[in-house]
Amino acid sequence: MREEILRMEHVTTEDFETTNLDNMSLHVFRGEIAGLLPVNEQGRKKLLEVLQFNVPLRYGWVSLENVQVNSYLHSDMSANRVYVISSRNRLVPDLNVCENIFVLRRGFRQYVLNRKLLYQQTRRILEEADVQIDPEELADQLTDYDRVVIELLKAVVMRAKLIVIDEIAAILSTGEILKLKELMQRYAKQGYSFLYLGNHHEEVLPVCDRVMIMKDGKIIKNVRAGEVTDEDILKIAGAEGYPELYLQLSGELPEENQVQAENRLEAALEFRHVSTNYLKDLSFSIQPGECMVLLDRSSAADGEVLKMFGGK
Repeated sequence: MREEILRMEHVTTEDFETTNLDNMSLHVFRGEIAGLLPVNEQGRKKLLEVLQFNVPLRYGWVSLENVQVNSYLHSDMSANRVYVISSRNRLVPDLNVCENIFVLRRGFRQYVLNRKLLYQQTRRILEEADVQIDPEELADQLTDYDRVVIELLKAVVMRAKLIVIDEIAAILSTGEILKLKELMQRYAKQGYSFLYLGNHHEEVLPVCDRVMIMKDGKIIKNVRAGEVTDEDILKIAGAEGYPELYLQLSGELPEENQVQAENRLEAALEFRHVSTNYLKDLSFSIQPGECMVLLDRSSAADGEVLKMFGGK
């Protein structure tokens, strides 16, 4: 029988009479990379807070490694050994990789630092993870991907019971996320557990063993990669949660867009079948007086577009 690392049962939270989490129940097993796909923002920030700290609950309870750490009867505001990695940098920029991994962590009690020993320990951890990063490199010199890797290794050194990856696609490309998945799988085999939060099923499903779909502050469905289609996701999430997917599958346009299509002016900017290393047959146009959003889920193509604006 698989060991549960995290269990939340019927958790309900309220802030200023506004419900965040609404009868929320979820579980994560040891050695699992579980995914969480929020259809809307209700309860998302509160969930991260509840995982990290034992804040007051309206109903329900939370346990880590089969030990109840929080409940509606008693919340002591203590911190849990849960590490959250997000687009926000949690490393100290003026310290090197060694110091960020070992010195700035809970439980470190040495007053005199043995830098040679720290360097050797960091080098060993990097080699075991097959990561090519200089232990003496300053944190503010790291790339976004390397910074995420160092935070993951820091969570491993801290013996975090759960490592949460939150909205990392905002700073990493698709290729970098797949590399991160390989590193997560390496540590999952060693018994570490992960909860991966993403905004789109095309990002989350390839990374995770199992994905929980969250809507209005509660889990509404558990799915696995290869078992669901875009149509299935749309049925589960609803058109209001996935408007772009709804338009893609239905071919419908909102009424105001239909009016614009019938009264198009000469384009202020137009791309026709543009292909580069990261773009494939990209076509779009912007009309005078129009504001358009170009959403790049891989965080890679936007640089190519900007270079072309500069004449490259």
